[in-house]
Amino acid sequence: MAGIRKKIGEILIEEKLITEEQLSEALETQRLTGQKVGQILIDKGFIKESVLYKVLADKLGCKYVDLENYEINGNVVTKISQTLAQKHKAVPIDIENNKLKVAMSEPTNIIAIDDIMLYTNMKVVVYLASERQIVNVINKYFGKQVVSNAAEEFKKENNIEDIEEE
Repeated sequence: MAGIRKKIGEILIEEKLITEEQLSEALETQRLTGQKVGQILIDKGFIKESVLYKVLADKLGCKYVDLENYEINGNVVTKISQTLAQKHKAVPIDIENNKLKVAMSEPTNIIAIDDIMLYTNMKVVVYLASERQIVNVINKYFGKQVVSNAAEEFKKENNIEDIEEE
């Protein structure tokens, strides 16, 4: 993965999206903190998150999806479990032509893709998205599921039945 980061830095310089000085500063911060170079460049305000991820997606040969500006199909997100989503930093966002569109922070993670395909019994089309945005989607959609599951568990433990209105 370190080779990809270096090459990404070089691409960003070639595209005149950052300067050599900014990359050097980010690499020095990385050496001290262990953070990813891309995140450092974003945190320091040297590059916008969407610009970095578009370049990275192009390098990886996949598409980038900005989850903050994408209308996610809420019924599709929970096609995988919360555990699987958190483990692989991946969320289904739509279904198109019988294929599950999945936003991932590491779209080259073959194990994650295989796990999702086995879990859903669907072919997967991978999109790159920022880990921050994926975590936000997981929290938004699975947070509701956790509350609902907890309520159901409480009702079962306390022998409470749903009240029907007449």
